[in-house]
Amino acid sequence: MKAIRLVALVTVAAGCMAQAATNTVSSANIVGYVQRTLPPNNKYILVGVNFTANGGNPTLKDIFGTNQLRAAANYIQADRVVLWDKQAARYQMYAMYTDKEFYPCNTAAQWNTASATNPVVPLGSGFWIISAGGSTTTNTLYLSGDVVIEQSLPLSLSAGYQLVSWPFSADQSIATMTTTNLTKAANYILADRIVVWTGTAYQQYGLYTDGNWYPCNTATEWNDALTETDRKISLGEGFWFIAKTAKTVTEQSPYYSNLQ
Repeated sequence: MKAIRLVALVTVAAGCMAQAATNTVSSANIVGYVQRTLPPNNKYILVGVNFTANGGNPTLKDIFGTNQLRAAANYIQADRVVLWDKQAARYQMYAMYTDKEFYPCNTAAQWNTASATNPVVPLGSGFWIISAGGSTTTNTLYLSGDVVIEQSLPLSLSAGYQLVSWPFSADQSIATMTTTNLTKAANYILADRIVVWTGTAYQQYGLYTDGNWYPCNTATEWNDALTETDRKISLGEGFWFIAKTAKTVTEQSPYYSNLQ
């Protein structure tokens, strides 16, 4: 059994309330949260969706509530959430106005004319958070919701780039992810790749013909790598997946037996 790290894991009866900082989640299931730290003044973090909302896909408000992200009349001065639209292959940014509603804000014109919205952020997806411009304090965020209770989940991958996360409520080593149906190759450019954000730069891993993941930011790094990466995808962390072809991968819960 792989080690499980749930920052908070409690069983609650129907109708009980679980409080994570200022974000309140109502659930009859197992609930939990993970803490992420957002540095000030236009810094980025890449986060993942590892919890559900009453068993379904959460919205931005399910994840953050209304009092965690900094709101502002000028979106540049608000904390911003950036979702990746893999169908359109583009980013869409959202910020919270002073009315505590989310509005799209790719441009000032969009921010000034758009209607309030509350986008769904599917389980197993990743997204960026950008701290408020001019902010001077770190914002501690709590991503919360229902712990995923399924024994296995299919991951549908499109050809090309997608922002994803591990779809279960636990840490996961890259080395033990399912590689069935994934594209392996001796040349990393021809292989499926995982790309993580270190906080200052990207680190890329390619799937070699032996079914192991090796670092591959450069051809030299790929060719010199002797051992598979021990990089862990943490609870609450998002990452890029570059798929050579469209495919579906079925991942297994590392803690399902503990829920029985």
